[in-house]
Amino acid sequence: MLHSEVCPVCEGTGLLQETSCPLCEDAQGPLIQHDSCGHSAYHGNCVSPAALEAEDLAETLATAIRQGKSSLKRLRRALNGDPSLTYRVDETGEMVRISAHVWQRFEELFQISQEDNRERPFTVVMDESQKRAVAVVIDKVGDETCCEHTDDGILQAHALAKDLGLGSSARLSFGHTHPVFWPEFVTGHYASTMGCRSGLQPSVERKFGCFPSNIFRGQQAWCDIKSQARPESRAAIDRIINDKLYKWYGADYCCFLCRQALYCDPLGVGTCNNFEWIVSPRLRQVGCFHVGEVGSITYVKWVVEEEQRRT
Repeated sequence: MLHSEVCPVCEGTGLLQETSCPLCEDAQGPLIQHDSCGHSAYHGNCVSPAALEAEDLAETLATAIRQGKSSLKRLRRALNGDPSLTYRVDETGEMVRISAHVWQRFEELFQISQEDNRERPFTVVMDESQKRAVAVVIDKVGDETCCEHTDDGILQAHALAKDLGLGSSARLSFGHTHPVFWPEFVTGHYASTMGCRSGLQPSVERKFGCFPSNIFRGQQAWCDIKSQARPESRAAIDRIINDKLYKWYGADYCCFLCRQALYCDPLGVGTCNNFEWIVSPRLRQVGCFHVGEVGSITYVKWVVEEEQRRT
């Protein structure tokens, strides 16, 4: 028997931290249909984000887009998303399947960040032919304002891909977590992900969801990054600087462009997957998306396998 899912943002209360929920304010009908066990009605042996008490930003975003530009703007602002980007959701039916093992590691991120709220980079091993996340390496912990992928973390992920015998279907995709500052925990301005710095900020609530963040870096910051980069990585950074992309787009998106040019694969372990991931542990929110040129981001919906597939 099917029933309507409650709003994944406010859980049916109509309020989001004492303000009107940006999605429910003018919601039109149910967001998605599930059976009484919480399983999606169309994904076989997979379970939906709602069944795991988690949120797929792609589902929430799709609802906001259907409701119109004002709903999309409210959602983006509530989650501190980059206002310079164009956001879309893949409605072709393509979905990413997350293995039970990978989801267990995401659950670890949810739990750890409830306590320390620190950013963590991670590298996902993808089975490209199946659009399936099969393994993940959680890299060196950052602080409340930044994190960096390390060579060791990338090599570990590459070794896992070899051990799994994925062959030419193996791809690495990159992700990182975003913090959520509840009022009592705010100690400074959230500057950016992937190599940022912090400064003082009034104690207010700031929620960074699974949008690329609305934090920008200046020219000098990118010049500093270039000075520390490997020679093969500098062309991508030169483009950010010379085309002044850092003025148009936030630091997250510029980092994605660099990474797609193998900036974050300095060891030459193989072609990156076009997926990027952002996890907001304190919101139990996960976003998986394609990075496009000219400031476009396309989210892809995801489901979680009930049990790890035997190979």
